[in-house]
Amino acid sequence: MQDYSITSQSKGKHLTNQDRLKIERWHNKEGLSNREIARLLNKAHGTIDREMKRGEIQLKRKVKYSAKKAQENYEGLRAHSVRPSKLTTEIDCYVSTRLKEDKDSLEVIHQALKGVSLSSLYNWVNWGWLEAKRHHLFYPQYKAAKKIKPRAPKHPFGKSIEERPEFINNRLEVGHYEIDTVILTRA
Repeated sequence: MQDYSITSQSKGKHLTNQDRLKIERWHNKEGLSNREIARLLNKAHGTIDREMKRGEIQLKRKVKYSAKKAQENYEGLRAHSVRPSKLTTEIDCYVSTRLKEDKDSLEVIHQALKGVSLSSLYNWVNWGWLEAKRHHLFYPQYKAAKKIKPRAPKHPFGKSIEERPEFINNRLEVGHYEIDTVILTRA
């Protein structure tokens, strides 16, 4: 039984131009199947199937794979996959001068700006995209919450086994035996 799972390749890894050139050679010249190509590239065969459709060209009644066409198609799709940032040089100058000179908070600046969310303003400062830095913020947001220290319970259950009297360790009386492994359950 063959194992078709991909273990060494991380999920969501895109094909590179080199991978596409290998696919073109293996498919067009060597005539390998999609499953064989997928095994050689350590990818899922569905990825190769979709890639074949992306780079399909018609040559003299034959369907061939073009790495160049597939790469152009990929780059075109990637260009439109991420929303462009609303940050412009005018917004950067406006926000930075209000933070540095007027000592306004981002909440106040957010009220004056339209079309930019408050979380975007904080992200731009934290990522270093603005001329103003974190120390210019009127109310800097803290990155991580304080860690809670573990503490002993307020009411321990009974006495510890180390605190028992020495005559019990001799086990001369009935009833003095080890019960360390008994677990108390509450109904």
